Amino acid sequence: LTYAALGEFNLLKHSWYDILAKLWMNPTHREMAIKHFKVVQAKEEIIWLNVKICHLKTWVNKEDSLIKGVALRLEMAEPVLAAEIWARHRQQHRINDVYCSQLTCIDTFHDDFND
Repeated sequence: LTYAALGEFNLLKHSWYDILAKLWMNPTHREMAIKHFKVVQAKEEIIWLNVKICHLKTWVNKEDSLIKGVALRLEMAEPVLAAEIWARHRQQHRINDVYCSQLTCIDTFHDDFND
């Protein structure tokens, strides 16, 4: 049910509360209210996304440390396996660097947006 549909109900049109005279029944006011709540929703989503960005950065760093730790522990006992893990770590680290730089750009954009 949209705000625009409220004026279409006969019950509301013939109500003794004079609903049609209310400010929110004016199409311009109704449109402004819709846009206002869209802005409020967008701000809430930005806050939620900032939390998710922090979670993602933390996960990337923990995953990187975990893989590096496994490779270091295996270097003496299983050098061939350790070499393979290091190769995969380097590849994943390059990909994660791209993601982290993009997340940093998002943080920078968000800081500019709040100023």
